[in-house]
Amino acid sequence: EVQGQQKQQLITFLVENSGSLLGILPIDVAELYDETGMQAFDEVDGLATDVECDPLNIKDCDYRKLLEQFVITVASVADTTNTRMSVWWYGGTNPAETRALTRQGEANDHFDVDLSVAQSLVRNMPVPGGRNGAGNIYQAISRVLERDLSLEKYQDAEKFLFVVTDGANEVYDPVYTREYVAQELLKHNVHL
Repeated sequence: EVQGQQKQQLITFLVENSGSLLGILPIDVAELYDETGMQAFDEVDGLATDVECDPLNIKDCDYRKLLEQFVITVASVADTTNTRMSVWWYGGTNPAETRALTRQGEANDHFDVDLSVAQSLVRNMPVPGGRNGAGNIYQAISRVLERDLSLEKYQDAEKFLFVVTDGANEVYDPVYTREYVAQELLKHNVHL
């Protein structure tokens, strides 16, 4: 408690929204195919994380339903008087492809006091494609830390970052490494 009040909580959801969820190859991999591989941007049997997912009806995909249920569950146990929430998605090969769904027009601080917004934001995420085919986990976590969780005004808050991914980091970056991310999480007291 801080001066008789509960410590502020920050909850951030960082959700992979890459083509691998639907079995779509990353564009840089697909470009390696010759004329016989022109179907590279179509679903590739056996590669999709959500094998039954219909890209034309993505809101009914299992991974979207499970994700919605997860954010509802987290929001239902959070104290609405002292909790703020942000929702982000990531995919692609550079940090700029990590995008906030909450308070999109803001350069920094994408936290919202309305915890119920997360469900509809997750449900209405864009359909992943070949352009954002790779999972840039370390870049994405770093961007969320820079734009939200490391802001000075939240230095005393209790911070939780939930990262939803379908695999390991797929983008090499000499700056945003596993070690760098671990250091930044510790530096800003973020629970991952």
